[in-house]
Amino acid sequence: IRAENLAGQPTFIYRTPFGNALIPVEELSQPPSIDGYLTVEAEEGATTVTYGQIPLLLQYDFLEKQLRLFDGRRSLNFYLFGGGQLTFPLKKSLFVEIYEADGYDFYTTLTNIRGVNNLSFGSTFGLGSKVKMSYRTSFFVEGSLYKNFTPMVSNEYYKSTLQGGGLRLGFYHSLK
Repeated sequence: IRAENLAGQPTFIYRTPFGNALIPVEELSQPPSIDGYLTVEAEEGATTVTYGQIPLLLQYDFLEKQLRLFDGRRSLNFYLFGGGQLTFPLKKSLFVEIYEADGYDFYTTLTNIRGVNNLSFGSTFGLGSKVKMSYRTSFFVEGSLYKNFTPMVSNEYYKSTLQGGGLRLGFYHSLK
């Protein structure tokens, strides 16, 4: 990558689908110059991006059955859920090896990553079932899919959105 002028200072910027990572000047053998260059190599799986999500969901129970389970009658419910979600970055890091033009090379973890939106909106939907074990306690299984509509990263080279799915298992206990 070639050095670029950023706020009046020559800076190396490594552009990735996870944002624009700034190479720390203090780790370089020489300060960057506008005609300078270096090579950056990222190992597969060396990127850590952690996001938090706040779901805003509606649930519709569409089927209820009575089961004989654990020496008693238990209620089995099936439901659909869907709605929106707000997604925000919690942690971003990229482990790379940097090769400078003078032959000096080193490993570092880049954490100054720019161009990541602080808030993104998406949708989620899924299917679940729960077995009521007692008056206040239920066991549940849910499968879900989600997709963000607004990009997590938006720069001149990349537009990255989150999408995926998952399976959740757990217990639900009501305090009232």
